[in-house]
Amino acid sequence: MKTYNRVTDLLFWERKQKNCNCGSFALNVDTWFLPLGSGEVYNEREDKIRELYYCGCNREDIFEIFLEKDVECILALCPWIEPIDREEIRPEDTVVAYRLALELEETEDAIDGEMYIDYLDEDFHFCERFDGVWYEKCGSTEIEICDEQDEDIEEPWNTGYGMVYDSPIRYFRYKNKT
Repeated sequence: MKTYNRVTDLLFWERKQKNCNCGSFALNVDTWFLPLGSGEVYNEREDKIRELYYCGCNREDIFEIFLEKDVECILALCPWIEPIDREEIRPEDTVVAYRLALELEETEDAIDGEMYIDYLDEDFHFCERFDGVWYEKCGSTEIEICDEQDEDIEEPWNTGYGMVYDSPIRYFRYKNKT
């Protein structure tokens, strides 16, 4: 499993970080973050999604399967955070929110009438809340304040790059430094 280095330079995020993504920022690591374990290649996810779909899983089932797997990997890779429920968030907490996007377009086969996936796109996204404000970093872009804030963070996230992140949200909190 890949290891990540936590950022210790207090000015690191004040400089443009093109080699860091949303996960890097939210989890405070110095390289592009992928919530994958055991050396999984990211493109293998699409193959697994297709397999689950053809076995009868719907979009919500697929979200739950991948969220569970991703959370396990995120916690293994980042022992400085802990999972929490939204109701447990305290005003002083630094909080990470994680969710998925999945676009599926289905087509009916003209011969056998079976449905198959004609188009598939999937992604993940992290946001981080500190000092009571939610922030995000979309890929290699600069850090921005999220359009969604506490009152509507549960609404689908539209980052403006063609993906809508609308899976259930998994929350994490930075552990106390005690």
